[in-house]
Amino acid sequence: MEYLLKFGSVEYKIYEAECTALRLKRKCELIRAKKNRQETIAMDAIEERLDAEFTEYQEQLNQQIEKMNHALQRSKAEILSEADSRELKRLYRKIVKVLHPDLHPETAQARLTLFDHAVSAYKNGDLETLKMIGELAADNPEPKQILEQYHEWIAIYRKKIEEMVR
Repeated sequence: MEYLLKFGSVEYKIYEAECTALRLKRKCELIRAKKNRQETIAMDAIEERLDAEFTEYQEQLNQQIEKMNHALQRSKAEILSEADSRELKRLYRKIVKVLHPDLHPETAQARLTLFDHAVSAYKNGDLETLKMIGELAADNPEPKQILEQYHEWIAIYRKKIEEMVR
């Protein structure tokens, strides 16, 4: 459980970036196939096909969030200093902006559960749990070598797609 609490969010972000890169690579392949056959490129149809093909990946991402949620349920809160209390409030506000269901109505169930855990951690004064949730929910991933590589690939595939669609 300790491993999951320490490294689960990093593993999740890496897997999420890998899935995004694979999806964009596949999108390039589908567009290239349409161009080679001199067919009209219907982006909506391509996106639907990608959604169908990548359902399993999305399920695995949701399972990873569920594992993190389970580990977060089992972690315990500590008594906080005044500085830690301020940090707790700051993190909680940041997490609410990213995960709150009223702000993001189309959020996946696993992320809603993560939001519920954030609320519970805030109520219990559990700073460590909020830090982990903050890492999972962050809009901008931390600069890790593997994650950066996937983001570079994502940018390359997006540029290829733009060039191919022109």
